[in-house]
Amino acid sequence: MDFNDRVLHCATDPSIPLLERLNFLSITAANLDEFFQVRIAALSAEEAGSLMSAKRNDLVFALLARSQEFTSVQYQVFTTLMNELETHGIRISTMDTLNAEQKLWANEYFDERVYPVLTPLAVDPAHPFPWISSLSINLAFILREPKTGIQRFARVKIPTNLERLIQVPNTNTFIPLEAIVQHYWERLFPGMDLESDFVFRVTRSSQYKLDEENDLLEAMNTVVRRRQRFGQSVRLEIQRGIDNSWVEMIQNEVALDSSRIFSINGLLDLADLTQIAQLKIPALRYEAWKPKLPARLNKVPATRTDLFSILRDRDLLIHRPYESYEETVEALVYQAAQDPDVLAIKQTLYRAAGVNSPIVQALCRAAENGKQVVALVELKARFDEQTNIERAKKLERSGVHVLYGKVGLKTHAKLLHIVREEGEGLRYYSHVSTGNYNPSTAGVYEDFDLFTSDGRIGRDVGDLINDLTGYTSNDNYRELLVAPQNMRERLLELIEEQSRPGGSIIIKCNNIVDHAILSALSDAADAGAEVKVIVRASCGFTPESIAAHPRISVISVIGRFLEHSRVYRFGDGDEAQLYIGSADLMVRNLDHRVEVLVPLHQEHTRRYINEALTELLDDENEHWRLTDSGWVHMPRLTTAHQSLMDIAIYRADTQRKLSDAQRNMPETRMDEAE
Repeated sequence: MDFNDRVLHCATDPSIPLLERLNFLSITAANLDEFFQVRIAALSAEEAGSLMSAKRNDLVFALLARSQEFTSVQYQVFTTLMNELETHGIRISTMDTLNAEQKLWANEYFDERVYPVLTPLAVDPAHPFPWISSLSINLAFILREPKTGIQRFARVKIPTNLERLIQVPNTNTFIPLEAIVQHYWERLFPGMDLESDFVFRVTRSSQYKLDEENDLLEAMNTVVRRRQRFGQSVRLEIQRGIDNSWVEMIQNEVALDSSRIFSINGLLDLADLTQIAQLKIPALRYEAWKPKLPARLNKVPATRTDLFSILRDRDLLIHRPYESYEETVEALVYQAAQDPDVLAIKQTLYRAAGVNSPIVQALCRAAENGKQVVALVELKARFDEQTNIERAKKLERSGVHVLYGKVGLKTHAKLLHIVREEGEGLRYYSHVSTGNYNPSTAGVYEDFDLFTSDGRIGRDVGDLINDLTGYTSNDNYRELLVAPQNMRERLLELIEEQSRPGGSIIIKCNNIVDHAILSALSDAADAGAEVKVIVRASCGFTPESIAAHPRISVISVIGRFLEHSRVYRFGDGDEAQLYIGSADLMVRNLDHRVEVLVPLHQEHTRRYINEALTELLDDENEHWRLTDSGWVHMPRLTTAHQSLMDIAIYRADTQRKLSDAQRNMPETRMDEAE
């Protein structure tokens, strides 16, 4: 909730372009939906009768109250933004505002596109109250039979396979789909009188229990179907101003108490504002950013970079979205699929792109080319289950060996392992990332990608994937920290090594809530170490922690890009141990998922990570700081994101690429300063 407050603040920041502010508002709505589906649902599902249960009930009550306050502020921001958008000719309107020509268009649109997919459902003794699917927009109609005067209730589900906000042709006016349906209600209920209508939405739990003893693919298929049908209700959003008797009826039907009813004064489901936020109006958007390519990768026009040659020379570190995912990650898989010397490609896929993505297509082509191709598809990535199932089936049809990892563990590590025949032996090429194999998120999520031909790392990656596909369990990795085998233990050792005067620990992650890690960091700070934490979302350090441990500093960077990478640095200078990878500091990551952290050994990769950390920690860049009184916004004239964009431009400068010798020099702006 603290994190969502920080995102909502971006929606109010006048220094951010208007449509981008609208996008931040839509993100807060999507975040709140997930918060209820996952966190509130999990807390609500605990068995009653214990002291822990009572504490959880108190926590749920407090979170519901805070969510009510947050929703109220959301809609205040929504009103403000819509007023500002109105000055630019952008509006969400009603059917009554359309002129005669536009009404003719709307009438045709309803007849041809909307009416055929609507299903009005009566509620009476012969028709029970319908099941309300999670997050669907629903229209309730209160009708009266003219002859008998009998009052009737009916529900119409707004189709999810049509755009929610319908753009009026040749304008930037949008009509909510439910408003169009409301306008043409007589087509749905001819001969009836309309007393009132209103909109409502139910949020349901996304929790599920999975039978992993049998076919996992079929079990996941069953889970997806059942969750849509049987998830417990956790929230009801309903249009404000409705007669309380109808609110109580729906409340009873979905089995929720009053604390979970949210009265909404405005557009239901603000997440759909992304449709408007994507309008191509440059003056109201961030200046377009095209990811750069480091100078050492610049290719001769009309030819492809030989990434295997690049990686034999030295490691490659890419920082997305500042640098190109397409020309590095996707290009490596494509090259491996085509290269006759490549014998095997093995990859983990967690929240990867759709079935037609370049990565999936390349893996399919590699299998069709006769290579040994293994894809470890994590079916249990929440909210992506259906896509993962479809992806797994497509890969299997092309001859890829598809597996689903270890029973009881999610595979969250992002790994690519390539075996290539070179000379008289085999060489391993590895990719270890903090982010997913997904081009959509690669343009928005901040992540690091390490490409290496280091044989020790390559053998570790190969061993780990074989562990996941077979029955073995290896605890003796050469370079990698692997959860749940050795990562927690090793991280605690690294923290302990810095627990002294002059010690230094820098952690960058999405979430830091593991009690053992928090306790170890607090002890390290008390022993004299400087502990710096960059956290995006959940933070187990509290204002009281900051007051009690003054050597701990916690900041959060929220802005144009979503901070997603995990970086762990222990020590200073050349002796520092640096890791990047997939693991956050949570019990689920350290104990219940397959996670990987990879060390950075080569000087140029370490220098770039240090420079990125320096920019994120620079007090001259905008950030949020956790103080003894809570999170405080630190407005500045510059942002770390802009600074890192400037560095990416510098790294792409071909004028610095004058010779092979220079190509092997470090590639950060620190070099000029030194």
